[in-house]
Amino acid sequence: MLTNQEKDDVIYMARRIMLSNRDVEWEGWKQLVEDELLQLGWPIEKQQEALKLVGLFKKKTL
Repeated sequence: MLTNQEKDDVIYMARRIMLSNRDVEWEGWKQLVEDELLQLGWPIEKQQEALKLVGLFKKKTL
């Protein structure tokens, strides 16, 4: 389960990546978020939860 701070961090990261890579399709954008989570050392379970949250963020934003 993601903490509120982790959720905020993921949404901030997703927004930053989306704005920096406007020409990237959804799958590429999702991969960039996943790569950054890996670099930060997030456990697999939290990465999966974060990517679900990013998907919901994408639906609201686009």
